[in-house]
Amino acid sequence: MDCVYNHGRHGRKRRATTQRLIPQKPKQAPIAAADDSVNLTQSLSQMLERIANLERDCNTFRSQVADATKTGSISSASQHEDELPYSMVCDSPINVTSLPPRSIFHGATCMLEPIDVLNRTIVGEGEKEPDSGIETQSSQGSPIEWRLLSRGDYKDIKAIEIETRCGDPVGLRQAIDTFFTHLNPHYPSLNENYFRRRLEKFLANDTDGIAGGDWYQFVALLNLIKAEVKLMTCDWRDSNDVPAWEDFCRAEATMIQLIWLGNGNIWTIQCLLIKARYLYYCERADCAYETMGQIVRLCFLVGLHDQPSWKGCSPFETVIRQRLFWTVFFLERNVALNVGAPYLIRENDFRVDLPKNYDDKDLFPDRPLPEEQPHRSSAPYQACTAKWGKLASEIWDNLFGIGAQKPTSQEFVASMDARILYTVSQFPGHLKWLRNIDRLDGISEFPHFVLRQTMILHLRMNQLRLLLRQESMLSLKYDDQTAEKVISITASSINAMHDHYGSSVYTPSERWSSVLFLTGALLPLVCVIVKSDNPQQRRADAIDLFKKGLYLLYQMAPNFGVARHSLARLQHIIGSVTRAIDRFHSNQLFSVEAKQMDAQHLLPEFTELFNTEYSVDPERDIFNEQLNGPLTLNMNSLDSDLSGTDHLDKFWVDDFLNNRTLLFPDV
Repeated sequence: MDCVYNHGRHGRKRRATTQRLIPQKPKQAPIAAADDSVNLTQSLSQMLERIANLERDCNTFRSQVADATKTGSISSASQHEDELPYSMVCDSPINVTSLPPRSIFHGATCMLEPIDVLNRTIVGEGEKEPDSGIETQSSQGSPIEWRLLSRGDYKDIKAIEIETRCGDPVGLRQAIDTFFTHLNPHYPSLNENYFRRRLEKFLANDTDGIAGGDWYQFVALLNLIKAEVKLMTCDWRDSNDVPAWEDFCRAEATMIQLIWLGNGNIWTIQCLLIKARYLYYCERADCAYETMGQIVRLCFLVGLHDQPSWKGCSPFETVIRQRLFWTVFFLERNVALNVGAPYLIRENDFRVDLPKNYDDKDLFPDRPLPEEQPHRSSAPYQACTAKWGKLASEIWDNLFGIGAQKPTSQEFVASMDARILYTVSQFPGHLKWLRNIDRLDGISEFPHFVLRQTMILHLRMNQLRLLLRQESMLSLKYDDQTAEKVISITASSINAMHDHYGSSVYTPSERWSSVLFLTGALLPLVCVIVKSDNPQQRRADAIDLFKKGLYLLYQMAPNFGVARHSLARLQHIIGSVTRAIDRFHSNQLFSVEAKQMDAQHLLPEFTELFNTEYSVDPERDIFNEQLNGPLTLNMNSLDSDLSGTDHLDKFWVDDFLNNRTLLFPDV
């Protein structure tokens, strides 16, 4: 088993280095002998005086902190944190995973960019004020993103280990069960059987045969798993609190002490993968992208990218390494595309075979490889996501990269769309969405995660097809064929999420991806609805789909902060669409006709990466300020049955909600 979790070609040297990095208790300096000539009374008097001075200084400091809290000085100071040297803020977990210059750039594939475009093109100047159609409140309600990112207390890694093992072992086991049932199959970087053996040794405090650095990295891994599970599955009604941030900070504090100066191994990659996902899910995508850079560097450092160099690995170890590399490949492409930044792994820089179709539950480190079971394995899904990643990188290079042709070649759009459809046609039958809709009733011989993988593949391929047409849709210069194709693609995505949400197999861990793909599907529909010269039937179809998608977002909003944040970012766009729908039913023209703009002026060019215009303070609510002004969406009235949606446009929302039993018979 040493090969799976060793340090690559230089294993012995790096293991020793990692062990040396474990903090040791400092040795006490010898106490100087007291001078016999010093008067004991005088020494005691001086000691009491020093104690009194310390008490006075402590009280003064407490009063200053109290005054600063009342006046907001602390908040002001944190807003100017960028003016401090980087070394003075590097002890913060969130700062360690952020680029020091704080230069934020998002390419056109990032969801924030089309939202910004629509705010500039369809929302009139007067509509940037609070919209009577959507109730807002500055003092309460849902913010645009989680902002209260405490730095966490510095703790010795030994203390973190004890806290992890003894804190809540029952809750820890439950989180691990959820992780391997619902999350790990989509990013299969860990083998459950091997992991559970390590877990039992950890809970028994048995360090036999485990290197010191790997022992503490396992501690970090446990905390990261807890953080991801809590974030994805728990009820988060308070948007102001970052879910599971304490667990994340414990893991980050451990990793910082172990992997500085570039140290790391396979365990490190497995930890960083979950860290990147956590940051991505809690809307710190830029930090997730930076973490993926660490992962890619380590992959090359330990030789994970070059299968012929894996000398001495057992068949089990080879399978685990293959799964780990292709998990890195897919997650890296996924994060890069949604951040709007270049991908990091080039296809001519690695040689790794795709893993075979083994069921993870049948894989053991000390047993022969089992028989292949494609319908119960994550390997077919990994092969499909690898194809998705290659298509995504080609789309980035040709449409959004620094050398992309402008305007976009329609020949490329047509040919790439055909290639996407052909790729889907080559998927295994059990991963084709339209062939498996009947499995939503919960009766299936396949594991639950296979059905979820089927739907995710369907939505990801539709995401690429919409990206091909994003430029023409946002410019509002699209032709009839493009509009009809967009409506067809968005209908496919929204109906799939609608059917899945109302089924018995839906679980809370699926909310995040639903919000992402729903938002991506709603934006092109906006471009159809607000353009009044579209045919009536086309606009009516787009309106129906928009209602259904928005309804799903509102259904998830009460207990899922990311859904509330998305609605807050979309609030002015929703208000403009609401008025457009009102005038459509009244046979009136939209009062603020959408402005047509040249595509090249809509989205930032990649060459603007280091433009100072994009330098912002990370502590500021940038989404709120740049997109919607200083407003926040009041979600206090949102509950599970949406009884508080009267503040939305009454003519269509109330009518839509009255028919909810037709849409969600199981809700």
